[in-house]
Amino acid sequence: RIADTNYDPERTEIVIKGEKNGILEPQRTVSSIQNGEVIRFQDFARTEEMDDLYCLSVTASDQAGNQTEKTIRFSVNRYGSVYALESDTKQWLSTSESEYTYLKEERDVAIAEYNLDAAKHAEILVNHDGELKQLMEGKDYTATEQKGRSLWKIRQYRILAKNFAGEGNYAVILSTEDEAGNVMTNTSMKKSGKNLPIVFAVDKTGPTAVVTGIEDKGQYREAERRIQIDVKDNLSLEEVSVSVDGKTRNYGKEELREWEGIIGLSIKGASHWQEIRIQAADSAGNLLGENGENQTARSLVLRVLVTPEVLVQYYMNKPLLFSSLIAAAAGAGSLIWYVRRKKQHTQQK
Repeated sequence: RIADTNYDPERTEIVIKGEKNGILEPQRTVSSIQNGEVIRFQDFARTEEMDDLYCLSVTASDQAGNQTEKTIRFSVNRYGSVYALESDTKQWLSTSESEYTYLKEERDVAIAEYNLDAAKHAEILVNHDGELKQLMEGKDYTATEQKGRSLWKIRQYRILAKNFAGEGNYAVILSTEDEAGNVMTNTSMKKSGKNLPIVFAVDKTGPTAVVTGIEDKGQYREAERRIQIDVKDNLSLEEVSVSVDGKTRNYGKEELREWEGIIGLSIKGASHWQEIRIQAADSAGNLLGENGENQTARSLVLRVLVTPEVLVQYYMNKPLLFSSLIAAAAGAGSLIWYVRRKKQHTQQK
């Protein structure tokens, strides 16, 4: 509204300029009033792009050349915050729907919130395998305002690693309300394509493996021996490697999931002892035998003899072979002694 006894509408200048969008020229209507006029502008388009910090400048003059200037700064903030991972968290946490993150140990989670207006309320929830916990600022996480020349207000949240100490699946939900009244979370942002799912798993325990159908140092009089290897992990198996007599086959994540970690295979007969070596890794990188208690990774190794040949089994059974040879030698010695004694007795007669 501009008014003056000698108001000069030809000298009036109005500029609306956004820091991001530059000068705008929305449609306007002008209504005459006594000694002046009222100028009304059409509302800004309700699109994400129009969210910005704006400056409205008005310069009005009368016919004598007297001039008045007025400036108002304001924000248009209909779509609220944008959330992003801080660089240290972005290095290890995937936000892709096709790639899930597994950790061998807990880590801090750092998030930055960008908004045209300051956040006046924030709440952080952590879902651990279905159990919700509300975190406390100063105890479970820190929140700091970043100072700078950016048109955005930046708030940084750092959730401490201790909140993820237990093994299992985690989801972090950051909920904020800004001064414009926008209420949103990192998974329900108004800006299209800006959602930031923060989900991951902590897995400190390596896989386990159980073999049925054979025992270590077992001997089997068969042309072929069927065995079953049952490999399990508390969260997600990544790979299993099985080596039989030096020939190795690797089993990937998809087939292990389909078979529920159970691998069946046949040990062909051979004329020698065969070594079966089993190695496994989970999606967090833990190896078979590791359990987070200073126990190092180790392969599961078994030696077996599978052959349909009795003589091969007899020959490869060293304890039995040696005892048989000793017994035979002892028997031969006894026989020689007996023959000599009998001969001596005959000669004496």
